[in-house]
Amino acid sequence: MKAADTAMYAAKQAGKQCYVFYSQEMAIQAITRLEKEHMLREAFEKEQFILHYQPQICMQTGRMIGMEALTRWQHPENGMIPLDEYIPEIERLGLLIELGDWALKTACEQIMQWHDAGLPFMQVAVNLSALHFQNAELLNKVQEILAKTGVPAKYLELEVTESAIQVEGCLNMIKQLRTLGIKISIDDFGTGYSCLVSLKQFPLCTLKIDKVFVGDVATNSQTALLLGTIIGLAKAFDYTLIAEGVETEEQALIMHGMGCQIIQGNFFSHAISSDIIPTLIDVDFSKKTAKSH
Repeated sequence: MKAADTAMYAAKQAGKQCYVFYSQEMAIQAITRLEKEHMLREAFEKEQFILHYQPQICMQTGRMIGMEALTRWQHPENGMIPLDEYIPEIERLGLLIELGDWALKTACEQIMQWHDAGLPFMQVAVNLSALHFQNAELLNKVQEILAKTGVPAKYLELEVTESAIQVEGCLNMIKQLRTLGIKISIDDFGTGYSCLVSLKQFPLCTLKIDKVFVGDVATNSQTALLLGTIIGLAKAFDYTLIAEGVETEEQALIMHGMGCQIIQGNFFSHAISSDIIPTLIDVDFSKKTAKSH
């Protein structure tokens, strides 16, 4: 019965109208899945998650003007684990909203900690899933967090994917969040099912160009053409434009030359812990690209 149950789970994973025979490999996968589930539940219970922050650099001034909050799993034995590897499992366990709520709260608390330490208010972007925007409690949750932490709404940006804005109720939720002063950005723009009608309807603030485009912009003329279209579109709608996943000086200079003024990526800085951020406030990142010119 256990073997049949394992095969049934594999068949469901494979899609509809199919059958799967049990194999020993499935048992190993099932055990691994259970181990991951146990580890994740323990991570939530023992608060093993932390936020790291990746700076966003204005190419005109060379200064950090904001950052993206990225969740990391600080496992006591396995060290720092990128959470991307476990998102499907977290979603399967129904813990995605809980994780997003925690990230929102932690990011806002951190903004105030920096401000109380004498730093200027800085904009922080937090990724939320489509499930959040289908949850009627999101608006109240954001209001509650802002009220408790004292963070001005304009310094919080919520990032959603293109697919997320297509879900039912998302438009209304985004409009309500915008009335609070919250900024909304589309993450990984151009990699999903882009809908120009959605861009016209949604009160968005920022488009983030995915690293897939940035990665081969220097070698692929078609990519450069697509990027030129996206950048022109962003300017027409008066959106802020951010290129993420910038790894090299060449990519940074090309994106800047094409009209993308804000750069995010490992070329300027990896995602770092909150205690390092204050040391970057007065750093002129433009010197990094000026060294070779």
